[in-house]
Amino acid sequence: MNTLVLGGNGYFGSVLVRELLLRDFDVRILDIIDVPHRPTGVEFLQGSILDSDLIRDALEGIDIVFNTVAQVPISKSRTHLTEVNVLGTQRVLSECRKAGISKLVHLSSSAIFGRPMSNPVSTQTAPAPSEHY
Repeated sequence: MNTLVLGGNGYFGSVLVRELLLRDFDVRILDIIDVPHRPTGVEFLQGSILDSDLIRDALEGIDIVFNTVAQVPISKSRTHLTEVNVLGTQRVLSECRKAGISKLVHLSSSAIFGRPMSNPVSTQTAPAPSEHY
C-alpha cells in the first residue's frame, strides 16, 4: 500500500511514518523541512500543502493520504495559521478528490478539546478549542 504522509517530519507525522514502515507500507513524505534522521527508503518531497501542483505530484501512485500538517500558534500569525490549517487542508482535499484518492486520514491533537471538563476525553467529548490552532 502506497501512503503519503503530509507533515511526515513533524512529531505526529514521524511517529506515523515509523508505524507505517513497521507494517510494510511504502511511504512518501511531503513536508516543508527535511530531517537528517528520516528512515531509509522513505521518499521525500519538500514543499507546502499550499502548493496545489506539488500536492498533485505527491499524490501520484498513492492509495492513502495522512494529513498531519498543522501550523501552530507559536508563529503568532493568524493569517498564516488560517492559510495552512484551512486553505492548505482544502487544497489537499481538492487534489485528493481530483486524483481519485478515496482514503484520507486527517490527524489532530487534543488541542481541539481546550481544557476539558473531565479526563480522559472520549469520542463523546465536545470540541472546545481555546485557540485557533
